[in-house]
Amino acid sequence: MPTTEIAGFSLVRDVDIDDPDTDAAARIQEWSESIVQQEGHQESWYGIVAEKKDELVAVITWDNIEAHIATLRRPDYKAVAERISTIFSGPGYMHHIDFEPYEQLAKAMTASMTEIATFYFDDEPPDGYLDRFHQFCEAAAKEDGARPLAAAAGITHEEVEYEDIKGNAAVFVAGWESIEAHMAFQGGKVFKEHMPGLMDGVEKVQMHHVSFRKV
Repeated sequence: MPTTEIAGFSLVRDVDIDDPDTDAAARIQEWSESIVQQEGHQESWYGIVAEKKDELVAVITWDNIEAHIATLRRPDYKAVAERISTIFSGPGYMHHIDFEPYEQLAKAMTASMTEIATFYFDDEPPDGYLDRFHQFCEAAAKEDGARPLAAAAGITHEEVEYEDIKGNAAVFVAGWESIEAHMAFQGGKVFKEHMPGLMDGVEKVQMHHVSFRKV
């Protein structure tokens, strides 16, 4: 099973990654060309958070977590990482997840809008937690009206911190036609029936939308 890295960074003020004549665009292009050549790289995407225009999110799938760690240690990639860091205002975050089913993750990433929801636990999710997500996804696929185009979920390899919470988190990724479609789905029967079970033991939730582009 492949491992997917999710990394987020706040951009320095007035950075525009869509203007090809800027240094920021050049740094993104250099990183894109480097990452796809790394041993163990499968596919990757990046985009700007819809709710926070100064935050960049990258989603990168590797053969396994060891492949990513090996990449971080290569001198040539370190140099690229140092140069792209000049467009970031801070260190950002990074974690790894084995999404199930992976083919649904890949499909969700190609949607017009992709939701990334992180469910934070004090310690770790309860036993069978991902089974609840899979049941939710199966029911959501049959929902009348607005529904996710694809969805996958997984547990972080590492403990993550958010505000005063520290532990392994559950990450849910879904593809939508639009943010409005996602909001409409939240008013439907499936969401209302399944969300209480998904919130069992959850301390906090963080959710955002990104229109991703493939590297």
